[in-house]
Amino acid sequence: MKRILIVDDELLVRIGIKSMLEWEEKGYTIVGEAVNGQDAIEKIAELAPQIVLTDLVMEPVNGLELIRYCAERHPDVKIVVLSNYTDFEKVKAAMKLGARDFLFKLTIRPAELLDILDGISREIDRHRLCEKDAELLLSRNAGAIRQRLIRMMLAASYDSEADLLRELRMVDVRCDFARPYALLCLAVANFGLLEPSDDGSGPGLLAVS
Repeated sequence: MKRILIVDDELLVRIGIKSMLEWEEKGYTIVGEAVNGQDAIEKIAELAPQIVLTDLVMEPVNGLELIRYCAERHPDVKIVVLSNYTDFEKVKAAMKLGARDFLFKLTIRPAELLDILDGISREIDRHRLCEKDAELLLSRNAGAIRQRLIRMMLAASYDSEADLLRELRMVDVRCDFARPYALLCLAVANFGLLEPSDDGSGPGLLAVS
């Protein structure tokens, strides 16, 4: 189920949208309503919607400010603008800020609303699959990636401590350079020589502490 938040200062608009579709049957759930942008900001943090349907003309925080906030703080949230015919300049501004689409409030048809939502839903699903593929690839190759990054760091010189710390975090290494460190780099040409044989007759160097 895709999670939807409706943001509009007009109660009748919110009721109309809520009654427009059999939401659960279509794969959506309305997780909440907000009466202005400030209310929406608080509820986005609380309810974690994936799609926000929002009016533009509201006080004290309007729809454009809400879209700008989402672009900065919640970039995965998809915005659909609810507009009046007289607000077209604001609609263009909203699209430039990152809104995915818009609907004219007075003429919304259920099929049109559902078509927009389904397009956004497919976009969300594709993004989620890409993230899962990337995570799987990273987990499968984590060891090789870590070794390569460490070799690159050992061979590199860094202009600042911040640059080094950033790359160390990529291989999950945390350092506090306020404390002294000694760096030991050990290269093993043939790791198999260190492993004891199955019958215990090998060198067994791994057992030495």
